[in-house]
Amino acid sequence: MLGLVVALWLARTAPNTLARRALMIGALVALAQTTAISLYRALALNAWPIVVVEFVLVMGFVWVLFIKPEPVV
Repeated sequence: MLGLVVALWLARTAPNTLARRALMIGALVALAQTTAISLYRALALNAWPIVVVEFVLVMGFVWVLFIKPEPVV
């Protein structure tokens, strides 16, 4: 997971190309899966702050990718 975060951090200033969009969609899928697993564990362990932080990150990716996307270069 840390490698994915580093790759996304390094790609943050890159122009919006198809490669960057593919990287962000892959990250969205991985983060959505992580959030679903955290939600399952939060029900058992009462760890809601982790779920909230991950959900906010997922919504950020959804916003950037689908609601207000930059034009592809």
